[in-house]
Amino acid sequence: MKLYILLVATLILGAEAYRKGGWRRPRCEYVRCEENCRKVKDDRGCFKCVCDPLCSPPNCGPGCVIQENFDGPCPGCDCKDDDDIGDIVEKKVICDIPVCGPGCEVEVDFEGPCPGCTEPKIVCDPPKCGPGCFIQTVYDGPCPGCECKAEELPEPKIVCDPPKCGPGCFIQTIYDGPCPGCECKAEIFPEPKIACDPPKCAPGCFIQTVYDGPCPGCECKAGKSFCSWNYKNSRASMRSSKVPSGCFIQTVYDGPCPGCECKQDPIIGVPKKILCDPPRCPPGCSIATVYDGPCPGCECTKVEEFKDIDRKIICDPPRCPPGCSIETVYDGPCPGCDCKIEEEIEKKIICDPPRCPPGCTIETVYDGPCPGCSCKNEGKMVKIID
Repeated sequence: MKLYILLVATLILGAEAYRKGGWRRPRCEYVRCEENCRKVKDDRGCFKCVCDPLCSPPNCGPGCVIQENFDGPCPGCDCKDDDDIGDIVEKKVICDIPVCGPGCEVEVDFEGPCPGCTEPKIVCDPPKCGPGCFIQTVYDGPCPGCECKAEELPEPKIVCDPPKCGPGCFIQTIYDGPCPGCECKAEIFPEPKIACDPPKCAPGCFIQTVYDGPCPGCECKAGKSFCSWNYKNSRASMRSSKVPSGCFIQTVYDGPCPGCECKQDPIIGVPKKILCDPPRCPPGCSIATVYDGPCPGCECTKVEEFKDIDRKIICDPPRCPPGCSIETVYDGPCPGCDCKIEEEIEKKIICDPPRCPPGCTIETVYDGPCPGCSCKNEGKMVKIID
């Protein structure tokens, strides 16, 4: 009875488990494997394809064997090489010659163990180059082209007529512009020698030994000034002198003669005007035009003593060469000659018109003493230089 109950319970539990799917057969899709593949079951119990790589067995040379353990999809060859150090295993790959398509070649220089195929080679027909051109030897791109030299137009030559140069002038050897001009030497005039008559100096004067100008003058000692009053006799001189009220004769003064010193007007605050009598100057002296102090004194030329000679200088007019004139403004007692520097006189150069080739015209604006020819070259003006 117990055995019967156990059997019934087992059947009930098995039916329930089958109903819930615990013993249900997995649903697997049909798998069709290619050549070189085999079917194997996965974890669910379904078949899958496992494919071995399509490797041709390498052709190993003598002393080499096909690798059993290798990296990559296909095995290589293991070759033993006897050495003093020991056996060093070296992988040697024997490559089959690749089959290249039309226009391709087997690589000669390649990276990797085996050569490949080069890119299709382009066959270039030689270009037809025109006159003055040649096929390029260095070029960018697959095929060479034509290289032509730049056409150089010969510059037209300018024919220059020699200029007519005046006396003392010659044709330039170094010049700016297409044609030479005239070069003239600076005319050197000898410095005219001035003949001086000895001046007649007054008593107390003598002829100068050191002087400015072409001729000497007279040099006189400084003379004593004679004042219009005797300021030492104060009362008498003040009576006889023209001294304004509120003023008195100076006791300390600059110059040969004293003046008047006046007190300032307390109302206006301006000193009163001083009246000065002109001093009496000795021969060879004159009243000073520039002086220190309120009144002028006498101005005399300081010279050494030389007697019985008149101080007036008589000058003969100098004989000036061509291009020179007698000075109107000069230093010294007598005038000299004023000559212009030759470089300041612009010499006129006579230029003959150049002979220009066809298509050229004479320049209207040019550098140098003479014009050249201006020619058009492809719409541009080109200056022709001989």
